[in-house]
Amino acid sequence: MDKFQFLLTLQTILFYGMFMLSGLFLKFYPPTKNRFYGFRTPLALKNDYNWFFAQKTASHLILISAPIFFIVSMLIKFMTGFMFQAFVLYTIIDSLLLIVATVMIFFLTQDKLRRMWKEKNNLP
Repeated sequence: MDKFQFLLTLQTILFYGMFMLSGLFLKFYPPTKNRFYGFRTPLALKNDYNWFFAQKTASHLILISAPIFFIVSMLIKFMTGFMFQAFVLYTIIDSLLLIVATVMIFFLTQDKLRRMWKEKNNLP
């Protein structure tokens, strides 16, 4: 493995490692209602049960998606041959993959929270 390939791999590990750490932090240190971190939507803030359900669901989805998106990122780099000229492009791709993961986690968590809320309150 040459130096550039090693640096790209390290960059990818840092990108998705931080994402994974955020999921672990959310899972093992779930926040009480606060203004700074956690899955904060109006439905999640409605009561404590919703709040902790949303934190648990979001952390679970982060811990599932981080390794998947890491593998996708490494496959893209491997299939393109770890090109030195594409360093900025690789960084943009990693950033876009993290944005996609974040949006996906937001909508999946919100959907699961809505379904739980409807079942708990016997709504149609």
